[in-house]
Amino acid sequence: SEVRVRFSELVRLGAGAVAVISPSGRRVDQGAAEADERDPTIIRVSIQASETGTYRVVWRVLSLDAHVIAGSYTFSVGSPSAPPPETGVASIAAWYWQALARWIHLIALCLAGGPLVVVLLHRHAPPVQVERLLWSIARRGALLGLAGTILFLLVQALALSGSSAAALDPAVLRFILSGTVGWLSAIRLLLFGIVYFGCSYLQLRQTRTRAVPLLSALVLVALIVITSLTGHPATTPPVPLSVAVDALHLFATVVWLGGLLVLVPLLARVQQPDVNGAISGLLRRVLPRYAIGAMASFDILLLTGAYQLWMNLERPAQLVDTGYGRALLIKGAFIAGLVALGAASAWSLRGTWLAPEANDGGVARGRRFATVEAAIAVLLLASVGALTALPPPKSFASFPSTTPSVPEVTLAHNAGPFLATLTLAPAQPGTNQVTVLLQDPGGRDVEDADVSVVVQPVPQAGSTPYPVQLKRSSTVFRGQIVLPTSGRWSIDLLVRHATLTEEQRARFELAVPVPGTRVILERADAAMNRLDSLIEYNELTSGGPVVRTISEYRAPDRLRYVVETPGRESTTTIAVHDRRYDRVGNGPWTVSPWPGSQPFRWPDYRFAEGARDVLLLGTESIDGVDCYVVSFLDPRSGARYRMWIGTSDYLIRRYEMMAIGHYMVTRFHSFNDPSIQIDAPDVAAAPGRGRYRADVSS
Repeated sequence: SEVRVRFSELVRLGAGAVAVISPSGRRVDQGAAEADERDPTIIRVSIQASETGTYRVVWRVLSLDAHVIAGSYTFSVGSPSAPPPETGVASIAAWYWQALARWIHLIALCLAGGPLVVVLLHRHAPPVQVERLLWSIARRGALLGLAGTILFLLVQALALSGSSAAALDPAVLRFILSGTVGWLSAIRLLLFGIVYFGCSYLQLRQTRTRAVPLLSALVLVALIVITSLTGHPATTPPVPLSVAVDALHLFATVVWLGGLLVLVPLLARVQQPDVNGAISGLLRRVLPRYAIGAMASFDILLLTGAYQLWMNLERPAQLVDTGYGRALLIKGAFIAGLVALGAASAWSLRGTWLAPEANDGGVARGRRFATVEAAIAVLLLASVGALTALPPPKSFASFPSTTPSVPEVTLAHNAGPFLATLTLAPAQPGTNQVTVLLQDPGGRDVEDADVSVVVQPVPQAGSTPYPVQLKRSSTVFRGQIVLPTSGRWSIDLLVRHATLTEEQRARFELAVPVPGTRVILERADAAMNRLDSLIEYNELTSGGPVVRTISEYRAPDRLRYVVETPGRESTTTIAVHDRRYDRVGNGPWTVSPWPGSQPFRWPDYRFAEGARDVLLLGTESIDGVDCYVVSFLDPRSGARYRMWIGTSDYLIRRYEMMAIGHYMVTRFHSFNDPSIQIDAPDVAAAPGRGRYRADVSS
């Protein structure tokens, strides 16, 4: 036996990537987990499932964008039992540590890049006293960057190993350092080291050279690009464009917030006698240029942020119903606060730095404004750290599209007023992914429902059904179920919603493995098109009242049907060749041409024509007749069908048609019944006294 876990993109596997815990608490996975040769997004591990009860599968893998993905699910062998505890699963604390590490790194980038921003805005070498202060700030930023990078690697080890004791395991650390994220982090450590020792040298020796700003700019750009390569852009296609946009976004952040964080210590020292003149002169030249640079940076942040919003969110509602979206809103609120405070600061301090000597009141106001702005900037960077540690709602599979797709079966049924479309993949014995799309009669996705499934074999005698709660993912609901053996299975979908007075249920039955077939559907069309007559009973609803229709057919060109709608009189229609006769209740007949350019013709069944996703779900008995159960999609209408076809004569006994706001069940009987005779009514007869009897029985 084996357990399979399928991911939406390629992942890296460390030691103990997948663990399977038995009902008694023992690990029953055999050997190391490995990727499937045909589809590397599927991870497989062999197990020895000899106990009866509920097992827990725990996974911890490393994604391509340097995020540790951890989670668990349960399955049962025989009767379910209390599931084993989630021992060894990386806790939520690991996420907080990861967000902290990314926050520290962002602050480090701003502190290391802020002095360079001030020097470039000054356009000349600053006074020696000021330059020493700037290099001291950059050196502290580099030291913070070294600490943040080391913490980032340790947090990955913690999340991947599942415990603090195992986080320092040399095997875990080697695994992290051996991948792309590992060597990018090593380069980041090297670059921060260059900044630290370079700034220390410049500060101690007071060496001044025009090459220093250029070298610092190159190192800063490299650090920004590496930061983008270890985040969400690394897996957001097109990757080169996403990385470039994110790097530009980070560069604008460093210019705006890095310059702001450096201005605070400069303003704090502006009134010190030994540096007063030097700092005042620098601020007089830098502040007007910084204001322009900050506005330009804000514009760049808006444009690049709009691209990231478009690439990472699928719909506006995800701004409030996902952690990523809420972090994005918090980030936007902090940016808006900074812009408002910056505008107030510029208005309050206008003219302060134009005089030869800055007045004490203006300097004090400037210091207070800058301190508050810097505090908001630090909180803004904290929200960005949380944002980069969260998975975006919109995920992209990185494996090439030429990979053979996992087989699946898609069925549809109404759950009260909602159309429920259920997809089961791979529709084979073992672990299967269940995806449910709910749509209301207007075709709108229903996202705020409580959705679960109950799984059990058919027949159900002696079996214990087990429920699985589905979790919302984007516009659908997902979960995993286990079908231990081949055979016929029942999946009951349970839907609870604020607009429903009671829980709604939709039942799906199928046999696994599910083979694909089309020949049965083609033979059904051929068999139905050889008929001389039949009776069709139809029920149509959108989740409310049921409209019933009884139809009689006689080849080659005759039809008679009665429509019964709750709260209304019944209507009767007769078609004979190119004429149509209608009446309401027992009222008078009206005659009109048959719609269209061609006269009415029957039989004309074409279910197989253009049908897609044709699958054989199993066999079932209808009125004592053994039938194939076939499902398919009609791409012309978007409707999904489930059809019962006789195994010996291929005549259709029943079908269910499910489309948005249109749920129909149709039954056929009285095949080739000679008593079915249809004549045109006597339109001249008095109401209710024609030759046609309207109360059709079936």
